[in-house]
Amino acid sequence: TLILGEVVVSECDDCVDLLPLSNVEHIVPTNTPAKKVIRIEDNEHLVSLNGLERLLQGEFDGDIIIRRNALLESIPIFSGLEKIHGNVRIDENTKLYDLNGFRNIRNITGQLLIRGNVAIDSEFTEKIRIDDNEFLTTLDGLEGLLQGMFEGDFTIRKKRQLASLLVFSGLETIRGNVTIEDNMSLLDLDGFENIHTITG
Repeated sequence: TLILGEVVVSECDDCVDLLPLSNVEHIVPTNTPAKKVIRIEDNEHLVSLNGLERLLQGEFDGDIIIRRNALLESIPIFSGLEKIHGNVRIDENTKLYDLNGFRNIRNITGQLLIRGNVAIDSEFTEKIRIDDNEFLTTLDGLEGLLQGMFEGDFTIRKKRQLASLLVFSGLETIRGNVTIEDNMSLLDLDGFENIHTITG
């Protein structure tokens, strides 16, 4: 099964999951320039992204936007992906508490934005930005993206419950700026001991 255009689930009052999409294997873009888009937003009762499994396998060429889904707590559906050729925005999902679904992703060629209750910007400003996520207690799941060398700016701020940066222990070089601020539970920088160079 394929879908022409974009996959958009928005303001669906009856949606608790995405199982009606479970047979969809391909998106055929109709936009110019051609780019696949999955946009799941403003679904007050959505608790699971189950149903996107066939679309999110191996590599995905396009942008993924998951935002303002008030009951969404985790995103294990991403675990079938290894590479995303595009941007990923996961923001204003106020109950999101873990990123374990990203564990197998080795590369995102665009930007990864994970952010809580702040206004949506019209464009990305960092390679990875994790900002104002009240219930997110750990960065576990980002290990695959943080190996050897990381190119781009990295911002972690206003994560009240974040207590560890051990997810960075696989990095040796960061070519960009690193900003870590206003993380009230963070007591040390353990995880940065293997980083020899930050060029920002």
